[in-house]
Amino acid sequence: MPYFANHTLFGLPFLHVEHVLIGVGIAVVIILPAMGYFIFRLRRNKTKELKQEVQGSKHEAKTEKAKADIILSAIEDGVVVIGADKVIQIFNRGAANITGWATNEAEGLEYHSVFKMVNAKGVAYTDNQDPFLKVFQSKMVYRDNQLILVSKSARQLPVYLSVSPLVDNSGDVTAVVGIFRDVTQERAQEQQRAEFISTASHEMRTPLNAIVGLTRLLSATELDRQQFDYVVKINAAAGVLNRTVNDVLD
Repeated sequence: MPYFANHTLFGLPFLHVEHVLIGVGIAVVIILPAMGYFIFRLRRNKTKELKQEVQGSKHEAKTEKAKADIILSAIEDGVVVIGADKVIQIFNRGAANITGWATNEAEGLEYHSVFKMVNAKGVAYTDNQDPFLKVFQSKMVYRDNQLILVSKSARQLPVYLSVSPLVDNSGDVTAVVGIFRDVTQERAQEQQRAEFISTASHEMRTPLNAIVGLTRLLSATELDRQQFDYVVKINAAAGVLNRTVNDVLD
């Protein structure tokens, strides 16, 4: 006969405490492993998803960096990014071609090691003249078209430089971006143009001035009406031609 046959509560069989505990223990033994396996599978799936997300983010970052590298390499102008620690972070192919410093040599160096800047007289820039330091301090774009850059091989190259700040949400300059190009050919063309204008000015203005001066002297002599009219017209025409030459050459 069952243990609880003579024990009832409200007409229902009454279970002894020991039997209840045994039942609960059996349930725990069955349910806990199942819950543990479920939690394990859930965590493993979550970990797998996180790994996939991280790998996807890394792949996306590598893809974006590859795109940026391609764009920077395609730019003929020099592009340099200098961090707040004054160390070169990015140095594109254009910058390497202009300065003579290879990209892997320049990146990681303090920028003064690569950018040796002097004026037209060969005097080194002071800190107050340094375009990069000016932007770090002012947080504003700065341009310098009088800069002479001394390359790795000690060549002095006239360059045009534009420096812009990279500012974070707090308003602090985290880095500066410099874009520069070699203007040696442009300066040579400007010099040739100046020499041509100087030569043309001398060759054209000298005879014109002589004509104007001689007609004035001639007009002061005894001339008949027709001769005087010719001199006046010559002088007027010479004046018009002289003004035209000035407009073209100046």
